[in-house]
Amino acid sequence: MKIALLTDGIWPFVIGGMQKHSYYLCKYLARSGIAIDLYHSTRDGRKPDLSQCFTGEELAYIKEHYISYPPSDRWPGHYLRTSYRYSKLLYAELVKNPAVDVVYAKGLTAWRLLEEKEAGKDLPPIAINVHGYEYYQKAASFRSKLEQYFLRGPFRYINEQADHIFSYGGNISAIIRKNIKNSDGRIVEVPAGIESDFLFTGEVRANSCRQFVYLGRYERRKGIEELTAAIKSLMGKYDFHFHFIGAIPESRRISSPQVTYYGRLDDKRGIESILRKCDILVCPSYAEGMPNVILEAMASGCAIIASDVGAVNVEVDSGNGWLIEPGSVKAIEDAMVKSIGMQDGLLLGMRKASMDKIKREFLWEDVIGRLVYLLNKIRKRK
Repeated sequence: MKIALLTDGIWPFVIGGMQKHSYYLCKYLARSGIAIDLYHSTRDGRKPDLSQCFTGEELAYIKEHYISYPPSDRWPGHYLRTSYRYSKLLYAELVKNPAVDVVYAKGLTAWRLLEEKEAGKDLPPIAINVHGYEYYQKAASFRSKLEQYFLRGPFRYINEQADHIFSYGGNISAIIRKNIKNSDGRIVEVPAGIESDFLFTGEVRANSCRQFVYLGRYERRKGIEELTAAIKSLMGKYDFHFHFIGAIPESRRISSPQVTYYGRLDDKRGIESILRKCDILVCPSYAEGMPNVILEAMASGCAIIASDVGAVNVEVDSGNGWLIEPGSVKAIEDAMVKSIGMQDGLLLGMRKASMDKIKREFLWEDVIGRLVYLLNKIRKRK
């Protein structure tokens, strides 16, 4: 079987959840002996050295097609215009090369390809993965609501034209069924994964002074304003410490001995070290797909407080955490207070439940096996 993987970049050369998923997808498909035509780009115009992130054995199955990402203007709608131009460049390169069995396309990369399909061009099955469907979820501001409105048209089009739609499951599948016509029979559910070497094998202990952690960039959608308000409300009343990993602006930081900011960390082991010392990850986003940070925290032995958005409910349940309403300071406060006040043994059970769930459901070695099985089914349906 031969797959064309279309993406706007792969981690670590392009930073983002979709790009990290693209990297692991390519890596583990190659490890499974699947031939991959990798179509990708970078933002700085420099072709990356794939040997920095793939082994020689993996590269034997990967044929690289590097596409220079088109320049973007700064006028409203620039993201959509640039995405469409990039999809045209991908299409022009794709049709020059030998046919593949399935096209796996991230985000809007198959936009032009799907227009050609609609016009009657004979093409292999096209499966898309747009990840979070954030534009159908709760908006953090009026500006975000407007941005969501403009994104819906193009994303609805590619979802309606695709032969298959990858979903992480949970609320994501419900969003697709509600908003995309005739989508039910085209949804293919496969969760995100995490590498087995991220799994903590040491002894997990509950801290008497509860240790909370946030991992991610500063973005309104991530609910950091609500989280900051909740922390300020609880400081001095309860015994806890909060750790922030990510580029949080100085103006948005809390000055308190109960809070530590590490800034952006690109070192995987450094992030692991902090997560493994903490009890609970807090992910209070307004909208998400299936956050990799939650998987990383679970693999590190953290219980989870997270908004019930996207496919978060596939990762988190009452056994390993608390699902809360997005955008609610009180909901964050209440969950933090519950975790601070619960018996150490009960919290320890939740932390171990996170690790057990990773072992059962989310290791890349297992996830990729399920994906390969489904890709074979898609290939044979043509």
